[in-house]
Amino acid sequence: MDIRALRMTNWSFKVCGDNLGGMKAPCMDPVWLGVVSDDAMRRQVAALRDAGFNALIVEGLRRLMLYEHKGVSAEVRDGIARAVAIAHAEGVRVFYHSTCSFAAPSLEGFTKRELAMLAVDGATGRHAFIPNWNGWYLWCMNNPDFRDEYYRLARLMVEQTRVDGLMTDEVYFRAGWHDCVCEHCVAKFGRALPAAADFADPVWREWLRFRMRSTGDFYEGLRRAVGGIPLLGCKNDEPNPTHSQYYGENNDERMRGTSILFTEVCTREGKAAWRPTAANCAAYQGLGRYYGAPVLGLSISDTPGIEFAWALRLAHGIRPWGVGSALMRRSLSPEDNLGDNPTDLAEYARLFHWEDRYGALFVNAVRPVADVALLLSSATRDQDDCRDHRFVREFHGWCDALTTAHIQFAVVHEDELNDLDGRFEVLILPHAVCLPDFEFSGRIVATGDSGRCDPAGAERARPRFERTVPLGEFDVASLPTPVRVLEAPSDLLVRAVYADTGRLVHMVNCGDARDGAIAVAVPGMAAATRLSPSFTQPLPLAVRDGAVRFPASTFEHYAVLRLLPG
Repeated sequence: MDIRALRMTNWSFKVCGDNLGGMKAPCMDPVWLGVVSDDAMRRQVAALRDAGFNALIVEGLRRLMLYEHKGVSAEVRDGIARAVAIAHAEGVRVFYHSTCSFAAPSLEGFTKRELAMLAVDGATGRHAFIPNWNGWYLWCMNNPDFRDEYYRLARLMVEQTRVDGLMTDEVYFRAGWHDCVCEHCVAKFGRALPAAADFADPVWREWLRFRMRSTGDFYEGLRRAVGGIPLLGCKNDEPNPTHSQYYGENNDERMRGTSILFTEVCTREGKAAWRPTAANCAAYQGLGRYYGAPVLGLSISDTPGIEFAWALRLAHGIRPWGVGSALMRRSLSPEDNLGDNPTDLAEYARLFHWEDRYGALFVNAVRPVADVALLLSSATRDQDDCRDHRFVREFHGWCDALTTAHIQFAVVHEDELNDLDGRFEVLILPHAVCLPDFEFSGRIVATGDSGRCDPAGAERARPRFERTVPLGEFDVASLPTPVRVLEAPSDLLVRAVYADTGRLVHMVNCGDARDGAIAVAVPGMAAATRLSPSFTQPLPLAVRDGAVRFPASTFEHYAVLRLLPG
């Protein structure tokens, strides 16, 4: 299976009870009543395959530990194995989706052994509990009994069902900063936990790093348990410090075990939220390039918005997890298969069949064409006090400013800082407070408190930079860019990437204005073709004075320029 070319959608084949209506997270439905008929499954798979989906992820059967507690694990695996065999016969791959830390909304019926596996919240001294989604008690991933049992059940799931991949979700300490202080976490940490969130205290910063390492440890152990199949987790917003500081998860640790990056675009606002969504997508594009891993993205929209959501991901090299418009009204549910809505399915089919005309053109084109590197400082995000939101505002601000000015940029990882010479002319450090020593011969634009601390968050004797420049005082339009947008509507997102031959310039209409012209200039361009789902055929463009020009009104949501050198 080429995981770089994934097109996934969630698939539920379980028989649903009547308890889903009151559940805020029906994907965690505890009821097991069996699976639907083979014929029903076969019809579902065939429809999704014909639309262009090549992978399905099992939904509504996430709770490995619960099924073992109820004594139905073997039945659940048998049902999934039937579904997998049917999907394989249709040429479609199947991933199993499990939850890790979510135990149950109530502790009723828990055995003494199970109670001992639960996380402990240091802020309350009681079992860790979150009020979200009808309320959940949490397992502790550092508890050796829990870990061994979870790995055993995951291994059985993979071996007995023949699933092709695994997604393990909710691998974190969701109750917050003081989750978890059970005896196993305290022993593993090796010292007393600070009573308060004091970012000047090196022990507090080490505690934050410890929790993130624990997430990485869990995925690393899970990888050993399930073998070499594709494995992914979940993280919604890469620049967001809440995930790393408060929940104890980051992608750098997760990638010790996983092979696919995943982001869930948690907005239903579509074009109204395109700027923060694009910033997150750009961050994931950079992370995927750094790790050499494909990025899978889920985005919720109504039927008319499916093309926009698909295009925004495609422009950043992100593969689609397609979902139906039913998610505009409620959370992911085992009652909502994409194939149940023929209009939604037809829209995905239209887009995928258009993409298929060009083979692997889009799959292989993920590296930005850019002279400007934008650092996403994971050390700052993970261990500087980000409660004032300066880090997020600065990173998003630079993404927004560069995008608005149509300056092509690439998000880079901290571990790349000494390898940027020859690749970029300019390096932007947006409030990169916790910064390693590095060498870069190009121009550095440092903003906020960049370089005030070392990579571990300790204050430097002297800041790394004598002077930083506020974003609002910087002339962003003066930055170099190898792809110059001479004319365009104000809300046109332009992302240029290297293709196997030449360049691709993605253009996504993020607003309502489609008047005027679009003009793009690229040095050395000899031939240009415009591709779009809005066209029945590729449209050649005349190259005059190194530029192409065409009316903005010729496509509705998305088009791409295919540029070939002379």
